[in-house]
Amino acid sequence: MHTIVVGVDGSEPSMRALRFAARLAQDLSDTRLVVAHARHVPALWAPRHVPEAEFSDVLDAAERFVREAAEHELSQGDVPWSIQSRDGEPSNVLRDIAHESDATFVVVGRSGWSTVQELLLGSVSNRLVHRADLNVLLVD
Repeated sequence: MHTIVVGVDGSEPSMRALRFAARLAQDLSDTRLVVAHARHVPALWAPRHVPEAEFSDVLDAAERFVREAAEHELSQGDVPWSIQSRDGEPSNVLRDIAHESDATFVVVGRSGWSTVQELLLGSVSNRLVHRADLNVLLVD
């Protein structure tokens, strides 16, 4: 059985990646889908005066949103799927889940950020493409 890991953070690019990965898994025979979600707040977004519990609430809400969106998008198809959510830097989380799942490749949405935002905050897709030892499919 083949495995496709798709990174989903709830953003529109990640939702396009989820829909694309679902269609691809449907078209391929004997393929399962693993929806991967990283619970992560970039350091630049984390003011020092905000209590850690508040960040936990935000991460919990984001994870619930991703779970509900995945269920909504994937419930109509007949592709077997599961979801994994972990704390950590997103490109590392995706890479680890892909390796553990023996994934054929990882599907991620291309960030819609400007060049300045990408320089300041980084890009998960960019880090995966340049640093991970796995096949990455970018969805625009």
